[in-house]
Amino acid sequence: MENPIFDDEQPFVVSPKKAAFLLDCGLDAVYAHIHQGQLESYLEGQRRKITVRSIQALIAKRLADAAGGFQRSGRIPPTPKKKKRKAA
Repeated sequence: MENPIFDDEQPFVVSPKKAAFLLDCGLDAVYAHIHQGQLESYLEGQRRKITVRSIQALIAKRLADAAGGFQRSGRIPPTPKKKKRKAA
């Protein structure tokens, strides 16, 4: 399956800022994922690097969890009624 965000020309590792962009979350969430073991990372000097492979795995896990938890009820939700305006 092709993924335009992660193609063969992408780097193997990214900065936390780039990871936050790719995951559409904040830096605090990225560091929380690192501390929870959901993202692989290492320090290169003073700079943290996060593997793109672990970002892809986190997204895949979230998609799988969402697909497993989604159940159609079979009923169509009611259409909201429009409020009638009073004649002036």
